Amino acid sequence: MGSSNDLLGGAVKLVLKTQVFTASGTFTPPQALLDLGGTVYVTVVGAGGGSGGSGGSAWLAGGGGGGDVILRRAVAVAAAVAVSVGLGGAAGANASDATARGGNGGASSFGTLTANGGGGGGGGAVQPLTNHSGNVGGGGSANQGAPYPSPAGKNAGGGAHSAGGGGGGGAGGPAASGTANDNLFKMGQGGAHVEGYGGGGQGGSQYTNSTPGAANTGQGATAGVATTAGAAGGSGIVIVQWYEKA
Repeated sequence: MGSSNDLLGGAVKLVLKTQVFTASGTFTPPQALLDLGGTVYVTVVGAGGGSGGSGGSAWLAGGGGGGDVILRRAVAVAAAVAVSVGLGGAAGANASDATARGGNGGASSFGTLTANGGGGGGGGAVQPLTNHSGNVGGGGSANQGAPYPSPAGKNAGGGAHSAGGGGGGGAGGPAASGTANDNLFKMGQGGAHVEGYGGGGQGGSQYTNSTPGAANTGQGATAGVATTAGAAGGSGIVIVQWYEKA
């Protein structure tokens, strides 16, 4: 569930303690923390969204959105606090229906302090056309052009889930035309991470494979080539830090 790390605080003669939650559990404040007022500094990262799958050759799926990131927020504690670590969003299926959309990442929380999960990427070759768009924060799918024009507004990379959120997922690139370099350039790039957490997954390209988000990073999954399933998003993480007297 967690690990502890000690770091001397220097002239103030305090020790920095760290507990890392990679799965849900409970934070129980030690008496030494309560003796100093009970303030902890909490990082909460929601899980990343899964990338979409593509059941046809004309469309490529969107990448999963990164989870929200809350960095070192000061929280006062006086008793045990419930901790929840979100699970990564499910991979979109290799299908031509709504199951091709990637799943949303789960929220992570420390008490009431909550970081939402990233949105799943839009699926390729699904009907109705609204299923091409990603969920909130997830990238939409794209295609090679006529006779399958992209529905307006559906092929852009998703934005961050919220003001403090992780990066949006990238849109799918062109499916059946251009060179390798051309397609890699045109596929949507995932949104930027925050100190290594919550990066959005890249959109699909016919020259890349779907790749899951790394565990405990809140990273969105990358989408791959046509007629393949997507990948799962990375799980979230909660990090609690506090000072005790040396």
